[in-house]
Amino acid sequence: MSQVFAKLQEIESQIDGEIKQIGKKITELLQEKRKLSNLQRLLKPKTLKKKKVEKVERSNSVLLSYKKYLKNNVHVTTSTKNKYLTVAKIYLKELHRLGYLATDITVNIKNFKQNKKYKRVGLNDDEINLLINNLSNTDDYRLRAILALLTLQGLRQIEIVRLNLQDIDFEQKTMMVTGKGADIKN
Repeated sequence: MSQVFAKLQEIESQIDGEIKQIGKKITELLQEKRKLSNLQRLLKPKTLKKKKVEKVERSNSVLLSYKKYLKNNVHVTTSTKNKYLTVAKIYLKELHRLGYLATDITVNIKNFKQNKKYKRVGLNDDEINLLINNLSNTDDYRLRAILALLTLQGLRQIEIVRLNLQDIDFEQKTMMVTGKGADIKN
């Protein structure tokens, strides 16, 4: 009798473990669903039933409508719109892979073009040499060091601000730089 009871407890703990795994998976799926809420409103759950797939598969109008919605949303940047569109494409490709869509409706849907109007061009070699030559006459070593790190090493402002004296190894002629996202560079 005790063996049966022990076996039942073992089965019960296995079921509890599986329920926890299913719960985690459901949580992950719900998070993905929230990301795709606008796309899902356009899809409407009825269109995902196996009988009514024809409505979605005939054209890529659902994805184009979503893209149009994103295009008209002035509250997000083009980069963010491209991220949303990419998530929607992945979601729809997965629906196609699972058999909910007979054809891949993401084919030939392009991302938004990034505006290069505000893209800045860095200093050219002549401008850098002019800066260095003008600063070589000054006794402000701090300013000269900052300029050298910016122009010659390509460090970001925040990387220079985070530098400490103990990060510099004068014997090895190296320094440890805490970069973007706390990434350590040598």
